Amino acid sequence: MKIKEILVGLLEPFYYETFMPWFEDSGFILYGGGGKGGGGESEAAAPMPGVEFKPYSLTTSTGTTTGARTPGGGFGANVALDPTIAALGEAGFEGALGLQPDLLTAIKDRPDDFAFDYDPRTAAKEYYTEQAALLEPQFAQQRQDLRNDLFGSGRMGLMLSGSSVGAGGGGMVSPDAFGLGQAQSQTLAGISADSRQRALAEQQGLFGIASGAYGMNQGAQQQYLQNLQGGSAGLMGQGAGISQLEMDLINQGLTIEQARSGALSNSAMAGAQLANAGTREESSGKGGFGSLVGAVAGSAAGPVGTKIGGRIGSYF
Repeated sequence: MKIKEILVGLLEPFYYETFMPWFEDSGFILYGGGGKGGGGESEAAAPMPGVEFKPYSLTTSTGTTTGARTPGGGFGANVALDPTIAALGEAGFEGALGLQPDLLTAIKDRPDDFAFDYDPRTAAKEYYTEQAALLEPQFAQQRQDLRNDLFGSGRMGLMLSGSSVGAGGGGMVSPDAFGLGQAQSQTLAGISADSRQRALAEQQGLFGIASGAYGMNQGAQQQYLQNLQGGSAGLMGQGAGISQLEMDLINQGLTIEQARSGALSNSAMAGAQLANAGTREESSGKGGFGSLVGAVAGSAAGPVGTKIGGRIGSYF
Protein backbone atom coordinates (compact mmCIF):
# COMPACT_ATOMS: atom_id res chain seq x y z
CA MET A 1 0.00 0.00 0.00
CA LYS A 2 1.34 3.41 -0.96
CA ILE A 3 2.10 5.99 1.70
CA LYS A 4 -0.43 8.24 0.03
CA GLU A 5 -3.23 5.79 0.65
CA ILE A 6 -2.14 5.28 4.26
CA LEU A 7 -2.14 9.02 5.00
CA VAL A 8 -5.43 9.57 3.24
CA GLY A 9 -7.05 6.89 5.29
CA LEU A 10 -5.76 8.42 8.50
CA LEU A 11 -6.26 12.12 7.85
CA GLU A 12 -9.30 12.37 5.60
CA PRO A 13 -11.88 11.85 8.41
CA PHE A 14 -10.11 14.46 10.58
CA TYR A 15 -9.94 16.93 7.70
CA TYR A 16 -13.63 16.82 6.74
CA GLU A 17 -15.24 16.10 10.10
CA THR A 18 -13.17 18.23 12.47
CA PHE A 19 -10.87 20.73 10.80
CA MET A 20 -13.20 22.06 8.04
CA PRO A 21 -16.23 22.68 10.34
CA TRP A 22 -14.03 24.49 12.86
CA PHE A 23 -12.37 26.58 10.15
CA GLU A 24 -15.69 27.67 8.63
CA ASP A 25 -17.34 28.30 12.00
CA SER A 26 -14.48 30.69 12.72
CA GLY A 27 -15.67 32.92 9.86
CA PHE A 28 -13.13 31.93 7.18
CA ILE A 29 -13.48 30.70 3.61
CA LEU A 30 -11.22 27.84 2.59
CA TYR A 31 -10.20 27.67 -1.06
CA GLY A 32 -9.09 24.54 -2.87
CA GLY A 33 -10.52 21.06 -2.26
CA GLY A 34 -13.45 22.58 -0.39
CA GLY A 35 -15.56 19.40 -0.47
CA LYS A 36 -15.29 15.72 -0.59
CA GLY A 37 -16.42 15.75 -4.19
CA GLY A 38 -13.30 17.68 -5.13
CA GLY A 39 -15.27 20.33 -7.07
CA GLY A 40 -13.09 23.13 -5.75
CA GLU A 41 -16.07 25.39 -4.88
CA SER A 42 -15.71 27.84 -1.99
CA GLU A 43 -18.22 27.97 0.83
CA ALA A 44 -19.42 31.34 2.15
CA ALA A 45 -18.63 32.21 5.73
CA ALA A 46 -21.43 32.67 8.23
CA PRO A 47 -22.69 36.25 8.68
CA MET A 48 -20.53 38.30 10.97
CA PRO A 49 -22.38 38.99 14.25
CA GLY A 50 -23.20 42.72 14.68
CA VAL A 51 -23.08 43.62 11.00
CA GLU A 52 -26.88 43.76 10.72
CA PHE A 53 -28.74 46.87 11.89
CA LYS A 54 -29.27 46.98 15.61
CA PRO A 55 -31.61 49.11 17.73
CA TYR A 56 -30.05 52.47 18.56
CA SER A 57 -30.84 55.79 20.25
CA LEU A 58 -29.30 59.20 19.51
CA THR A 59 -29.98 62.39 21.50
CA THR A 60 -28.95 65.90 20.39
CA SER A 61 -29.99 69.43 21.29
CA THR A 62 -32.91 69.16 18.86
CA GLY A 63 -34.33 65.89 20.15
CA THR A 64 -33.95 62.11 20.25
CA THR A 65 -34.14 59.56 17.45
CA THR A 66 -34.39 55.79 17.85
CA GLY A 67 -34.23 52.89 15.44
CA ALA A 68 -35.63 49.41 15.95
CA ARG A 69 -36.83 46.40 14.05
CA THR A 70 -40.49 46.32 13.07
CA PRO A 71 -42.80 43.33 13.64
CA GLY A 72 -42.67 42.58 9.92
CA GLY A 73 -38.91 42.12 9.95
CA GLY A 74 -38.04 45.58 8.67
CA PHE A 75 -36.31 48.47 10.36
CA GLY A 76 -38.02 51.70 11.42
CA ALA A 77 -36.84 55.01 12.86
CA ASN A 78 -38.71 57.36 15.22
CA VAL A 79 -37.96 60.89 16.35
CA ALA A 80 -39.06 63.06 19.28
CA LEU A 81 -38.08 66.71 18.99
CA ASP A 82 -37.43 69.03 21.89
CA PRO A 83 -40.87 70.34 23.05
CA THR A 84 -39.96 73.95 22.31
CA ILE A 85 -38.82 73.14 18.79
CA ALA A 86 -41.83 70.92 18.17
CA ALA A 87 -44.13 73.72 19.36
CA LEU A 88 -42.57 76.08 16.82
CA GLY A 89 -43.37 73.64 14.04
CA GLU A 90 -46.97 73.25 15.17
CA ALA A 91 -47.36 77.02 15.52
CA GLY A 92 -46.09 77.51 11.99
CA PHE A 93 -48.53 75.09 10.38
CA GLU A 94 -51.47 76.17 12.56
CA GLY A 95 -50.74 79.86 11.88
CA ALA A 96 -50.65 79.29 8.13
CA LEU A 97 -53.92 77.40 8.35
CA GLY A 98 -55.51 80.24 10.32
CA LEU A 99 -54.61 82.78 7.62
CA GLN A 100 -56.24 80.82 4.82
CA PRO A 101 -59.80 82.25 5.19
CA ASP A 102 -58.58 85.86 5.11
CA LEU A 103 -56.20 85.07 2.29
CA LEU A 104 -58.91 83.47 0.15
CA THR A 105 -61.25 86.39 0.81
CA ALA A 106 -58.59 88.92 -0.17
CA ILE A 107 -57.84 87.00 -3.36
CA LYS A 108 -61.52 86.84 -4.36
CA ASP A 109 -62.26 90.54 -3.68
CA ARG A 110 -62.38 92.39 -7.00
CA PRO A 111 -61.15 95.99 -7.14
CA ASP A 112 -63.76 98.69 -6.62
CA ASP A 113 -64.87 100.63 -9.71
CA PHE A 114 -63.43 104.10 -10.04
CA ALA A 115 -66.29 106.57 -9.52
CA PHE A 116 -66.00 110.27 -10.42
CA ASP A 117 -69.11 112.39 -10.88
CA TYR A 118 -68.49 116.04 -11.78
CA ASP A 119 -70.32 118.12 -14.42
CA PRO A 120 -68.25 121.18 -15.40
CA ARG A 121 -71.24 122.86 -17.13
CA THR A 122 -73.31 122.77 -13.99
CA ALA A 123 -70.36 124.05 -12.00
CA ALA A 124 -69.74 126.90 -14.51
CA LYS A 125 -73.38 127.95 -14.29
CA GLU A 126 -73.19 128.00 -10.53
CA TYR A 127 -70.04 130.08 -10.65
CA TYR A 128 -71.64 132.56 -13.12
CA THR A 129 -74.82 132.90 -11.09
CA GLU A 130 -72.83 133.49 -7.95
CA GLN A 131 -70.60 136.17 -9.51
CA ALA A 132 -73.46 137.90 -11.33
CA ALA A 133 -75.43 138.08 -8.12
CA LEU A 134 -72.51 139.75 -6.45
CA LEU A 135 -72.31 142.35 -9.25
CA GLU A 136 -76.02 143.07 -9.47
CA PRO A 137 -76.08 145.71 -6.68
CA GLN A 138 -73.21 147.50 -8.37
CA PHE A 139 -74.95 147.38 -11.74
CA ALA A 140 -78.16 148.71 -10.23
CA GLN A 141 -76.29 151.60 -8.67
CA GLN A 142 -74.67 152.40 -12.00
CA ARG A 143 -78.05 152.52 -13.73
CA GLN A 144 -79.45 154.79 -11.01
CA ASP A 145 -76.49 157.13 -11.27
CA LEU A 146 -76.95 157.29 -15.02
CA ARG A 147 -80.60 158.31 -14.70
CA ASN A 148 -79.69 161.00 -12.23
CA ASP A 149 -76.99 162.32 -14.52
CA LEU A 150 -79.29 162.35 -17.54
CA PHE A 151 -82.05 164.08 -15.63
CA GLY A 152 -79.70 166.74 -14.25
CA SER A 153 -78.06 167.40 -17.58
CA GLY A 154 -81.27 167.51 -19.58
CA ARG A 155 -80.31 164.53 -21.71
CA MET A 156 -83.09 162.35 -20.42
CA GLY A 157 -85.01 162.55 -23.65
CA LEU A 158 -82.07 162.22 -26.01
CA MET A 159 -82.67 159.34 -28.36
CA LEU A 160 -80.61 158.15 -31.32
CA SER A 161 -81.13 155.45 -33.87
CA GLY A 162 -79.74 152.13 -32.86
CA SER A 163 -77.58 151.85 -35.96
CA SER A 164 -75.81 155.09 -35.13
CA VAL A 165 -74.63 153.89 -31.73
CA GLY A 166 -73.92 150.30 -32.72
CA ALA A 167 -77.12 148.80 -31.36
CA GLY A 168 -78.35 147.73 -34.75
CA GLY A 169 -81.35 149.03 -36.66
CA GLY A 170 -84.95 148.95 -35.72
CA GLY A 171 -85.48 151.77 -33.29
CA MET A 172 -84.22 154.63 -31.22
CA VAL A 173 -82.09 154.19 -28.15
CA SER A 174 -80.56 156.37 -25.50
CA PRO A 175 -76.86 156.44 -26.22
CA ASP A 176 -75.95 156.79 -22.53
CA ALA A 177 -78.15 153.89 -21.41
CA PHE A 178 -76.95 151.76 -24.30
CA GLY A 179 -73.29 152.38 -23.40
CA LEU A 180 -73.89 151.45 -19.74
CA GLY A 181 -75.76 148.29 -20.68
CA GLN A 182 -73.06 147.30 -23.13
CA ALA A 183 -70.35 147.72 -20.48
CA GLN A 184 -72.28 145.66 -17.97
CA SER A 185 -72.91 142.91 -20.57
CA GLN A 186 -69.21 142.69 -21.35
CA THR A 187 -68.49 142.35 -17.66
CA LEU A 188 -70.98 139.48 -17.39
CA ALA A 189 -69.47 137.82 -20.49
CA GLY A 190 -66.08 137.89 -18.85
CA ILE A 191 -67.56 136.36 -15.73
CA SER A 192 -69.11 133.57 -17.82
CA ALA A 193 -65.77 132.70 -19.47
CA ASP A 194 -64.02 132.83 -16.13
CA SER A 195 -66.67 130.57 -14.56
CA ARG A 196 -66.14 127.99 -17.29
CA GLN A 197 -62.36 128.01 -16.75
CA ARG A 198 -62.78 127.71 -13.02
CA ALA A 199 -65.14 124.76 -13.46
CA LEU A 200 -62.67 122.94 -15.73
CA ALA A 201 -59.79 123.56 -13.33
CA GLU A 202 -61.88 122.32 -10.43
CA GLN A 203 -62.80 119.21 -12.40
CA GLN A 204 -59.16 118.45 -13.07
CA GLY A 205 -58.19 119.00 -9.46
CA LEU A 206 -61.00 116.86 -8.09
CA PHE A 207 -60.21 114.11 -10.61
CA GLY A 208 -56.62 114.04 -9.41
CA ILE A 209 -57.75 113.81 -5.81
CA ALA A 210 -60.25 111.04 -6.58
CA SER A 211 -57.80 109.01 -8.67
CA GLY A 212 -55.13 109.41 -6.01
CA ALA A 213 -57.47 108.19 -3.31
CA TYR A 214 -58.53 105.27 -5.51
CA GLY A 215 -54.91 104.35 -6.14
CA MET A 216 -54.14 104.50 -2.42
CA ASN A 217 -57.08 102.25 -1.64
CA GLN A 218 -56.03 99.75 -4.28
CA GLY A 219 -52.44 99.86 -3.08
CA ALA A 220 -53.55 99.23 0.48
CA GLN A 221 -55.66 96.29 -0.67
CA GLN A 222 -52.75 94.81 -2.62
CA GLN A 223 -50.41 95.35 0.30
CA TYR A 224 -52.84 93.58 2.59
CA LEU A 225 -52.97 90.64 0.18
CA GLN A 226 -49.18 90.52 -0.05
CA ASN A 227 -48.90 90.60 3.73
CA LEU A 228 -51.26 87.64 3.99
CA GLN A 229 -49.38 85.72 1.32
CA GLY A 230 -46.01 86.49 2.86
CA GLY A 231 -47.20 85.61 6.34
CA SER A 232 -48.71 82.35 5.17
CA ALA A 233 -45.56 81.40 3.24
CA GLY A 234 -43.35 82.32 6.19
CA LEU A 235 -45.37 80.25 8.63
CA MET A 236 -45.39 77.31 6.24
CA GLY A 237 -41.64 77.65 5.91
CA GLN A 238 -41.29 77.66 9.68
CA GLY A 239 -43.24 74.41 9.96
CA ALA A 240 -41.33 72.85 7.05
CA GLY A 241 -38.04 73.83 8.64
CA ILE A 242 -38.94 71.99 11.84
CA SER A 243 -39.96 68.97 9.77
CA GLN A 244 -36.56 69.09 8.09
CA LEU A 245 -34.92 69.06 11.52
CA GLU A 246 -36.78 65.82 12.19
CA MET A 247 -35.48 64.26 8.97
CA ASP A 248 -31.94 65.50 9.65
CA LEU A 249 -32.00 63.91 13.10
CA ILE A 250 -33.32 60.60 11.71
CA ASN A 251 -30.67 60.60 8.97
CA GLN A 252 -27.96 61.38 11.50
CA GLY A 253 -28.95 58.37 13.60
CA LEU A 254 -29.13 56.12 10.55
CA THR A 255 -25.75 57.34 9.33
CA ILE A 256 -24.08 56.57 12.64
CA GLU A 257 -25.65 53.10 12.80
CA GLN A 258 -24.69 52.46 9.19
CA ALA A 259 -21.11 53.51 9.93
CA ARG A 260 -20.97 51.10 12.90
CA SER A 261 -22.35 48.22 10.85
CA GLY A 262 -20.10 49.07 7.91
CA ALA A 263 -17.01 49.13 10.13
CA LEU A 264 -17.78 45.63 11.42
CA SER A 265 -18.49 44.41 7.90
CA ASN A 266 -15.23 45.81 6.56
CA SER A 267 -13.34 44.31 9.51
CA ALA A 268 -14.86 40.90 8.85
CA MET A 269 -14.07 41.09 5.14
CA ALA A 270 -10.49 42.12 5.83
CA GLY A 271 -10.03 39.24 8.28
CA ALA A 272 -11.44 36.73 5.83
CA GLN A 273 -9.21 37.99 3.05
CA LEU A 274 -6.13 37.70 5.22
CA ALA A 275 -7.07 34.18 6.26
CA ASN A 276 -7.81 33.12 2.69
CA ALA A 277 -4.54 34.61 1.48
CA GLY A 278 -2.69 32.44 4.04
CA THR A 279 -4.42 29.21 3.04
CA ARG A 280 -4.63 29.67 -0.74
CA GLU A 281 -1.83 27.81 -2.53
CA GLU A 282 -3.37 27.38 -5.91
CA SER A 283 -0.22 28.52 -7.69
CA SER A 284 1.62 25.34 -6.54
CA GLY A 285 -1.28 23.10 -7.55
CA LYS A 286 -2.14 22.06 -3.94
CA GLY A 287 -5.70 21.59 -2.74
CA GLY A 288 -6.74 22.18 0.80
CA PHE A 289 -6.47 18.55 1.74
CA GLY A 290 -3.10 18.12 -0.02
CA SER A 291 -1.70 21.08 1.90
CA LEU A 292 -2.88 19.60 5.18
CA VAL A 293 -1.33 16.18 4.36
CA GLY A 294 1.98 17.79 3.48
CA ALA A 295 1.93 19.88 6.65
CA VAL A 296 1.23 16.86 8.86
CA ALA A 297 3.92 14.75 7.20
CA GLY A 298 6.46 17.53 7.52
CA SER A 299 5.73 18.20 11.19
CA ALA A 300 6.03 14.47 11.95
CA ALA A 301 9.53 14.00 10.48
CA GLY A 302 11.42 17.19 11.18
CA PRO A 303 13.47 18.91 8.45
CA VAL A 304 13.62 15.81 6.30
CA GLY A 305 9.97 15.18 6.78
CA THR A 306 9.21 18.73 5.65
CA LYS A 307 10.72 18.05 2.27
CA ILE A 308 8.94 14.71 2.08
CA GLY A 309 5.68 16.26 3.21
CA GLY A 310 5.91 18.84 0.47
CA ARG A 311 6.39 16.17 -2.11
CA ILE A 312 3.54 14.14 -0.66
CA GLY A 313 1.23 17.13 -0.72
CA SER A 314 1.92 17.58 -4.42
CA TYR A 315 0.25 14.29 -5.11
CA PHE A 316 -3.19 15.52 -3.97
